[in-house]
This record gives sequence, structure tokens and C-alpha cells, in this order.
Amino acid sequence: MYQLLKLSKMKTSKYKFLITAIVFFSSVGLSKAQYIPEQDLKKNVTPLQNALRYVQQLEPKMYEYDTRRFEKLNLPAGLQYGFMAEEVQKVLPNLVSSQSQSYMVAKNTYRSTSLKNTDLESLIPLLVAAIKEQQQQIEALKQQLDAGQKETRNN
Repeated sequence: MYQLLKLSKMKTSKYKFLITAIVFFSSVGLSKAQYIPEQDLKKNVTPLQNALRYVQQLEPKMYEYDTRRFEKLNLPAGLQYGFMAEEVQKVLPNLVSSQSQSYMVAKNTYRSTSLKNTDLESLIPLLVAAIKEQQQQIEALKQQLDAGQKETRNN
């Protein structure tokens, strides 16, 4: 009997890994691995458009977590670069999720809090699309400038 290992996400404190291998195996042992192309796994694939409009609405920040006040949350110390999740949620709501985190406040007493997380990895394709759009604008402006300079020289 064959079983399918499903796609799964594994999160650690700093890094997120996506396991994309799909392997079929039998109850006797490993029979063979099968490669499934991404185009078979994904549907409704379309190019990203107007990405620059979204990127222009994002406000990158430098910040430090208040590690003293929220010591029990084990937040990273030092200077951080990123976005305020609440601001990103207004522009790209599908990139923001909430995560519940529990921590001990006293012996046998726990408190739970909800933290918002921004999926920065999913922001990368949007940034690439925005750079490409911007490059097209630059190329169009170069052509206009070249045409204007040629016209000026001919007059």
C-alpha cells in the first residue's frame, strides 16, 4: 500500500522551511521517489501585476524588541529590520497571520498572548515584480530622453 507524505511547513524560532519533496513508499520499504513538477501542484498561476503599487505602500522599519518588558516571549535582542504587521495587513492582508504564544508568569500559571507575524518570504516575489516594473519604467524614460536629445541635436 502506498502512502503520500504531504507538503508541510516547519517553523523554528528564526527560520521557516518548506519541505517540497513528495515521496511514495510501501509498507515493505522505500520503493521509489517520484518527482512532481510545481506546475502540477499549483493552479490558477498568473503573473504578478501592479506590484509596485503595493510595495510603495509598505514602510520598512528599524526597531528593537522590548525584551525587558516582554522577557518571557524570548524575543531576539538587538537591531531588527522589518515591517509593522498591522501596517502590512492594511496593504497585503494575506501576508499577516496571528500566532498564539503561551508563557509562564508564575509557578503553574501561564498567560497566552496573540502575536501577528508577517510572512516576509512571500513578500519576495512581490518585490521582484516591483523591481521589474520599475526597470520597465526606467527603460521607457531612457528611450524618451534619447529621443528628446536626438530631436534637440537635429534642430
